[in-house]
Amino acid sequence: MYYGAAAASPTARADDYRDLLEGLHLPAAPKTVVSDKDEAIAAAVRQMWPDGSPDAPFAFSCEHHLRLRAQSALAKDKADAGRGRWMRRLDTAFRRTEGWEEFVAVAGELGAAAAWVAEHGPAIAVQVARRHELPPHRSTAGAEAAAARLRKIFEARSFALRNARRTNLLLGLARLHLNNADDVQTYHRILREHAEANGGSAARRQRTGRDNYAPGATRATPSLRVPVAVTARPPS
Repeated sequence: MYYGAAAASPTARADDYRDLLEGLHLPAAPKTVVSDKDEAIAAAVRQMWPDGSPDAPFAFSCEHHLRLRAQSALAKDKADAGRGRWMRRLDTAFRRTEGWEEFVAVAGELGAAAAWVAEHGPAIAVQVARRHELPPHRSTAGAEAAAARLRKIFEARSFALRNARRTNLLLGLARLHLNNADDVQTYHRILREHAEANGGSAARRQRTGRDNYAPGATRATPSLRVPVAVTARPPS
């Protein structure tokens, strides 16, 4: 798995996601941006590539999460039996237009599932119709797995991660390690060169433990939230 980008932030607003996207330094706009219908991510994508522009990516809703939500609606109707006709239709609902139409037809016989389809159906129909044109990246599962590995490394220490700059530098080192791109000799050389250039001392800003530190403060809000991992591909 390739860890494309990760960032720590006390918030998860559009500007935060835009900073993350800009940090990828993509050579071109991606064909799709897959997310779990996160409005902040959608807003960041529109800021980067406005709707209607020729390079605007297609906003693709994660099929895994769509299925979970549809199944939850079926469960409310007590129609989520694994071999039942509704679940069989759900198995192909997001793969092709005919499959979605078949699911819509059988969901119309129910209550909660019909309401779910009425709310989300138009956007899903557009996505399903274009699915074959888009790159085969249809789930956020890869990003979630990457975030889980980063969380495993940092979560127990998150109470101490109160400086965003230092935390993001640390996330960069973790990315190098998880991508098998770290090198002990290179680290040794960089540390020695830095120490020699600064008389054996770290730079002053590196010693700041907190963001917006105020003398006498007893605690600060940790900077680290769940790390966001993004992998993006430019159009071929």
